[in-house]
Amino acid sequence: MAWVDVPGSPTILVSGTPTAIWQYDNSPLLGTLATDAKVQDDPDEGQVDEYYRANGIVTAGIRSFTPPGGTLQQTYVKCKKVQKTGKIYTHSNTNGPWSELNKNYYDAKI
Repeated sequence: MAWVDVPGSPTILVSGTPTAIWQYDNSPLLGTLATDAKVQDDPDEGQVDEYYRANGIVTAGIRSFTPPGGTLQQTYVKCKKVQKTGKIYTHSNTNGPWSELNKNYYDAKI
């Protein structure tokens, strides 16, 4: 697991260095995505996180899905917001619940 800056995320200065506000986990583990996520035994898939039952495929922390007749939608599935000090906001998601971010939106900011 590694926390990686979200490309296109707004930045703030931390000790004179531009630092992204949002980071995402590029290899989230089973059972860690949603608060109270339950690991289920799926007869076809084995153990699965309920979160992974969402449409699309999760690869490297990004869920990709194309709705019928639509365009590719990508979502960072496990994100955290960092403060000016570079620490996680204590009132939002130090240990979860994790946030999601629309990758398409932030890609357009690059």
